[in-house]
Amino acid sequence: MNIKQLRDKYGSECIGQVIRILSDKEIIINVGKAFLNVGDTISVYEVGEEIFDLDHTSLGYFEHVKNTLEVVYVTPKFSICQNIESTIESPLNILSAFSPVTKKETLCLDVNQSDLSPLQSKFTNTIKIGDPVKKSD
Repeated sequence: MNIKQLRDKYGSECIGQVIRILSDKEIIINVGKAFLNVGDTISVYEVGEEIFDLDHTSLGYFEHVKNTLEVVYVTPKFSICQNIESTIESPLNILSAFSPVTKKETLCLDVNQSDLSPLQSKFTNTIKIGDPVKKSD
């Protein structure tokens, strides 16, 4: 598919697709130097249902991000991306009781239960050949 066809199918931010899975840590995407540099991040995603405003104007499609990956190798026509997580190790780890630990938790909202309207799509985080990719912030 060319870039116009990809964007028609997966949205205006789509820059390419997963074309090969090298391992459980690396994939190849069909996006090269024209869009990406080593160190950039990309999101592998899937497109869900269309979202409408209260006046029934389309706001676009929900996009479920499967994973955000770092570009580690770029050629003119493809890139290799890895699942890299950065961690900060404190020299105070031996004194972990004194090291600040940040924990995030999702709390319940006080909502009108009759207004609940969950997304209908069944999303998975499993990356597959053909999944669309976009550049991440």
